[in-house]
Amino acid sequence: LRDALAIGDLFYRFKLWEVGSGHLLRTFEGHSDGVRSVAYAPDGQTVVSGSVETVNETVKLWSVRTGRLLKTFDDPSRSVNSVAYAPDGQTVVLGDETVKFWDVRTGRLLKTFDGHSPGVRSVAYAPDGQTVVSGSNDKTVKLWSVGTGRLLKTFEGHSAQVTSVAYAPDGQTVVSGSSDKKVKLWSVRTGQLLKTFDGHSYPVNSVAYAPDGQTV
Repeated sequence: LRDALAIGDLFYRFKLWEVGSGHLLRTFEGHSDGVRSVAYAPDGQTVVSGSVETVNETVKLWSVRTGRLLKTFDDPSRSVNSVAYAPDGQTVVLGDETVKFWDVRTGRLLKTFDGHSPGVRSVAYAPDGQTVVSGSNDKTVKLWSVGTGRLLKTFEGHSAQVTSVAYAPDGQTVVSGSSDKKVKLWSVRTGQLLKTFDGHSYPVNSVAYAPDGQTV
């Protein structure tokens, strides 16, 4: 099911659609509130979903082929805004009030990175899996070492909450979108702001790189 698109909604579920035909392939149900984020594993066999819950069951792991719930990660925050798989598929990072890393096989919480204030709106792994970038309501973008948990850099320049972050395919730059209606491009190596893209009339809720890294 590599030619399928997973989309979360506000009705406690997410759906899997075939890209070519637009046919609904499967509906995944099990959350008790809106699904805010979904991410495919690199091998396409599983999907992780994050939601807002009234119980500690905000992150769930599903089989793409069968639709079966494989695992629930016991996250006490009850409000997960973003989830992402590591490139090797062994861990999942999520953004809630902090940045958390979970072992996919065991469902165990491995690490928690504190540094944002307040909540984390978006997280993304670097293509090499060595670093993670996070965007927050505190208007900043932060770069973390996955291995050590050390905060490497803080990118400052947005004037409102950062709603979305994404790595370039070559891992050299990061793009961020914000409620300030701006999209910004940052150097991972220096932390320098490279470009600001103006033109939106409303808050930017999501950003993504083209596969060749030439456009956003």
